Amino acid sequence: EEETTPEAAPAETRPVGLPVINSFTASPGSITAGGSSTLSWNVSNATSVTIDRGIGAVASVGSRGVSPATTTSYILTATNAAGSVTATTQVVVEAVRGQ
Repeated sequence: EEETTPEAAPAETRPVGLPVINSFTASPGSITAGGSSTLSWNVSNATSVTIDRGIGAVASVGSRGVSPATTTSYILTATNAAGSVTATTQVVVEAVRGQ
């Protein structure tokens, strides 16, 4: 294997082989306080997949239930040797009125 230095790849070179986030969604995208939503994702070509907000490392394909108390954005980061890419999804929490 040839060893290359970072300088050998100019910044304008199109990245090859970055991870691909095929999908990252929250369903439902809107809940009432106390409700739950399911984050679902499908990532290709990643050696590491993490989600913020304390979820941490996850498999390349999966889902996770969340019950945020307030409207929350979740950031998925997919990483491999070529670099990392991110995607964001949001769960909107609506206030329960008249209870």
